[in-house]
Amino acid sequence: MAVQTYMRSIGKSKVFMVLGLITWLLAVGVGLRFLLKYEDTPGRSGASPAEWPAESRIVRTPGLPSLVMMIHSHCPCSRASIGELALGA
Repeated sequence: MAVQTYMRSIGKSKVFMVLGLITWLLAVGVGLRFLLKYEDTPGRSGASPAEWPAESRIVRTPGLPSLVMMIHSHCPCSRASIGELALGA
């Protein structure tokens, strides 16, 4: 009789373990889905100013287009972007 009770308790613990694993995997999957959706969602677009800001320290030549790019000095993507701009100039 004790062996049957032991076997039932092992069976129940396996069922709980499998259900726990399935629940955990679903939670991780849903969390990753939300993170990936957030990552792929663009931010709000800002309005471009109609004229060059007077307080800017960047000198602009009137009549010619100007490109202003913000970069991080330690980011490899920034270095790659500058390299691409140099090739196109």
